[in-house]
Amino acid sequence: MHYAEVKNIDSLKQLKQLQKLFIYRYSGATDVSQLLERLQNSTRMKEIHVIDNEVTNLQPLGQMKNLEVLQLVIDNPLHDQTVKPLAGLRNLKALMLSAREKSLTSLEFLRQQKKLEYLIVRQQNISDLEPLKGVTQLRYLDVGENNIAETAPLQSMTKLIWLNLKQNQVKNLDGLLLNVQKGGFAPKGYICLSMNPLLEKASAKTKQELATLAKKGIQVEIDESDSPQFDEVLPEELYFW
Repeated sequence: MHYAEVKNIDSLKQLKQLQKLFIYRYSGATDVSQLLERLQNSTRMKEIHVIDNEVTNLQPLGQMKNLEVLQLVIDNPLHDQTVKPLAGLRNLKALMLSAREKSLTSLEFLRQQKKLEYLIVRQQNISDLEPLKGVTQLRYLDVGENNIAETAPLQSMTKLIWLNLKQNQVKNLDGLLLNVQKGGFAPKGYICLSMNPLLEKASAKTKQELATLAKKGIQVEIDESDSPQFDEVLPEELYFW
């Protein structure tokens, strides 16, 4: 892989064959939306990582229909209206979103993502996984530190092998158990459930369900001090997170 320092963003228009772009603490501007506008017609673009900058306008990204990997670890809030342009990226395989404030409340913009395999939307105000019930190719789902209570939508995601639900509002494991019955998290999956209401004075039913998951060979983290383990499940190019 070759890296080059770009000093004049207008020159990006000439990079018709560009397939991967890493913008890390770009000093040319606080908001790199203008930079991305120069690339919105880059039909060969497959992968974009924006780390520690602002992106207030996602419209240019929405034009990159062949994009497969998108990582935004940005310094401005993300709102439900802001992320709508990403709904048209039907070739996405990996999406990672992290923003300054907990302002994103819905995953509705992902409802039609049939190819998505890796999703990280951590530390937001997501309360419902229902928009993901048709995203059945998901293998890796990290929605830690949100407000998710129901696991029912997970039952259709039978290709899942890694799940982080740490610090949510989960009160039952019904959807997870149905997922496992259908072959999910096999052969040795991972689930983080620490810091959820169902573990506070866990009932006999919850304890039995956790034991059932363990018997299936699934590693279940329930201790508050436990941090999700990434191991080899996450592809190398996504470790910028």
